[in-house]
Amino acid sequence: DNNIFGQLGNVLLAPGGSPFFFTDSLDVFAINDQIESQRFLGSVGGTWRPLEGLALNATAGYDGTSRRQDKTYPQTGSFVGVDNGERNILNRTSDFFNTNVNASYTRDFGKFTSGTTIGSQLVSERIRQFNATAQVFSTNLITEIGAGADNFIVGEFLFDRRKAGVYIQQDLSYDNTYFVTGQLRRDFATVFGTELGSANVTYPAISGAVRLDRFDFVPNAFSILKPRIAYGTSAVPNGFLDGIAFTYTGVASAYGTGAVPGSAGDIGIKPERVKELEFGLDIELLERYGLEFTRFSTTSEDALIRFSPAPSTGSGFLSIPRNVGGTESSGYEFAVNLTPIDTRDFQADLNFTYTITDNEVQDMGGAPPDYSGFDINVIAEGLPRNAFYTRLPTGATFNADGTIIVDGSGRGVPTFEENPASDDFCSDAEQVEAAGQRGALRCDGRSFIGTPYAQNYGGISLCVRLFENLRVSALADFSRDLHVYNNTQQFAVSFGNSAPYEALQEQLGLAADDPETSAVPLAVGSDEYRAAANQYALLNPAYDGNFVQEADFFKLREIAVRYDFSDLIGRTGYDSINRLVLGLSARNVHTWTKYDGPDPEVNFGGSADDDLGQDFLTLQQPRQLYFTVQVGF
Repeated sequence: DNNIFGQLGNVLLAPGGSPFFFTDSLDVFAINDQIESQRFLGSVGGTWRPLEGLALNATAGYDGTSRRQDKTYPQTGSFVGVDNGERNILNRTSDFFNTNVNASYTRDFGKFTSGTTIGSQLVSERIRQFNATAQVFSTNLITEIGAGADNFIVGEFLFDRRKAGVYIQQDLSYDNTYFVTGQLRRDFATVFGTELGSANVTYPAISGAVRLDRFDFVPNAFSILKPRIAYGTSAVPNGFLDGIAFTYTGVASAYGTGAVPGSAGDIGIKPERVKELEFGLDIELLERYGLEFTRFSTTSEDALIRFSPAPSTGSGFLSIPRNVGGTESSGYEFAVNLTPIDTRDFQADLNFTYTITDNEVQDMGGAPPDYSGFDINVIAEGLPRNAFYTRLPTGATFNADGTIIVDGSGRGVPTFEENPASDDFCSDAEQVEAAGQRGALRCDGRSFIGTPYAQNYGGISLCVRLFENLRVSALADFSRDLHVYNNTQQFAVSFGNSAPYEALQEQLGLAADDPETSAVPLAVGSDEYRAAANQYALLNPAYDGNFVQEADFFKLREIAVRYDFSDLIGRTGYDSINRLVLGLSARNVHTWTKYDGPDPEVNFGGSADDDLGQDFLTLQQPRQLYFTVQVGF
């Protein structure tokens, strides 16, 4: 992945295609990296029914993981930043507990049915990590970390968070025709800012529906005809340390031990509040053909956005979260469920879903646009959240004689999309301060290119049953209007490792003279020449906008085959085993995409990073094969 000791970085970032540029191939494969992990996952629950209609429920779960990683760089190898070998040890333990206790009471009053649930939830998460690094070993035969003459890194990390919630839900129905549900929930969490106090962390919700198919005026073909409406609120929690003003990291130095600032937060931080209103209609015909339609509208308040303080504060290198403004999003969801064939020996179920969604940042609370660390994603009023916003090259520039104009490095000089809206977006000159400062407006002709999340997406699933015991299923999904910043390709061009770029150089007569090259340059001024020139300029690595690519895809996500041998075993008279099911499945089977990289569903910084939808030496999702056996005695 993204490092100079692995295969990808050593090949793709090697100037001129010389393999293993940073680390020799023998040394790369001599690195010993071992990970051992143990995990226990379990839960226990119980229900007590002391009275008719009353149920007292309690469940508790635990998920515990212990992980150790040992990485050794041999003393005889040559590694950048490693002096006579290195040993890294990382120990990490995590303990997750959760409990859910509730009481539910259901009772009929004539045609009315009432259901009341009161409960609480508690989640405790604790992670402890220790790491140590040592260098300068005298031999490869002794790799115990204490044998390293230079123990220059020792550190630990503790993550401890608790969340709790109490809730009440009331369900009411009349004659199995009219349905109303109301819910009220209040949350508590150790990550909330210390000034939150009695701030509103209560989330109401209400929904209603009516079964029109139970009325005589609806044709009998409708087994379900149910319009519905719902309104609810929820929260996006703030980060682990967001509610603490400052944390410090212990360090050792020539002047003794001390501490340096590690993170900065806001003691008044609170969760981002999300409100959603939706209307829907559920239709089922002949109990075999179903259609679901939903129109939703979502608004968020107190949106969680990170900013860098002014350098004059002394904390300009830190990123501080703030509750500012909000966003609006809306869309449509469709679902079709079909059972076109249903016989004794054969059944086929087909499901199709499709979602159209759009969002826009409405209010930044007076704050300037917030640019990501790589200055390509932005959160700004009037744009989708985390939008790709940069200069958009549209082609090459040409001399009067028709030849392509190149810069001092021989790269094509592009033309750019004119974007008058960019001037409007950056019209307030008083906000354009400290050019290049993170958080300042960029009045440099930028354009909205796309979003790192799909605005149209859906899925298709098929399940076929043959002769009762054999089941074959497949799942596919797709995304449209998705973009990815292909930083891998940008670096490959910069380091001279792009075959398409080098081919264009030859076609335009810009390649270095090579007697082995037989390619004849295209005629200047021809349509082919201009097309090649435009492509060449659109691969100039000096402009990020060249590498924000359409990443629409269709993925065959999973195929599975399952056969139940239980009937065959029963016929043999062998009673010790009463159930035997064998299954074979594959995930991430194949991807069809417009994206040039190996996988459009990547993000090198993780889902919580501001740099969303970016690919830099990021490994694709692996193809996985599973063989399962289920046995019952």
